[in-house]
Amino acid sequence: MNRKPRRVKIHLIQNRVRSQLLGNNYACALHLCRVHIPVTVAEVYPEFVEWLGENGTFFPSATHVWYALRAKNQRTFDKFTKNGEFGSVSVAFFRKATPSGRLRSKTARALAEVEMLKQNHQVGRIALKAVAKQNRRCFSLGSTDFDPRSPEERLDRGALFDFWKAVIGQKARQNRNVRKALLATRDNAIFFHYPSSNSSVLGGNNILDHFKGRNLIGDVMTVVRKELRDDQ
Repeated sequence: MNRKPRRVKIHLIQNRVRSQLLGNNYACALHLCRVHIPVTVAEVYPEFVEWLGENGTFFPSATHVWYALRAKNQRTFDKFTKNGEFGSVSVAFFRKATPSGRLRSKTARALAEVEMLKQNHQVGRIALKAVAKQNRRCFSLGSTDFDPRSPEERLDRGALFDFWKAVIGQKARQNRNVRKALLATRDNAIFFHYPSSNSSVLGGNNILDHFKGRNLIGDVMTVVRKELRDDQ
């Protein structure tokens, strides 16, 4: 009797090494060039492709790429790159961000949280913290620096799939540990887990062993896994 493939939940924050490696927040050098960006995405975000430059750009995590896509100017785009302010947040950055001292206590808490995220290799969550409305002043980020519409609103499912396939594919090919972790899932089904969401385009939530969500990234990882095997 054939057994059903075991579900592999990939949590955004989890102590298990495999889940951290495959999560979009995991810290790893990710180099993207213009040729990597699908036409379906470039047509909607031509500035993003232009800002990548002729030699491409390094990002500290897949989450940073996702938010760089929403940048409305190159200054904001650069903040999400590996050498940008959100790539390696420091004490000096926070002091510069709050010269008046009015946000000093809030800034201190934010810095402590950032240091913990860096130690746990979850640098993508620094980008998540930066774009949150309640934190933007701490991170010197204006409300007009981002497209108010998310890529999920501007791109259809096919274009979203193409985008994440390019990002996750390059992440796996450029980082040996990530590639090994993805291949180690064998033939198991992959579910991208958002703990606080019952329904999501990119992932979903597992409630009583019943997964709710469209699980786009899980589907992307399955396709990338097959391509990696074919390349061996």
